[in-house]
Amino acid sequence: MRFNTTNGDFEAKFIYDSSVVLPTVVYCSEQYWYSDGFELSLRDSEGNLLSKSDYTVEWNDKNYTSVNLINKALNGKVITLNIKPKIASIIA
Repeated sequence: MRFNTTNGDFEAKFIYDSSVVLPTVVYCSEQYWYSDGFELSLRDSEGNLLSKSDYTVEWNDKNYTSVNLINKALNGKVITLNIKPKIASIIA
């Protein structure tokens, strides 16, 4: 697990166990790091970006995000979860 305190990028790796029914929950501080939201992505052990049909995401409140893998073919694979802050667009 890594968190970059300069830009707010977060990365976590875990082995997917399809027998676990509870989601992975990530704390994403809206106040300090993700005030404009964030982008979440998941990759398999080969570096391939997972399709949105491979997982679900729920925002439990403004700081907690739940990720639940649903593609059982990924069982036993290392999954990399990345979160990057969204950059606010400036309208001139």
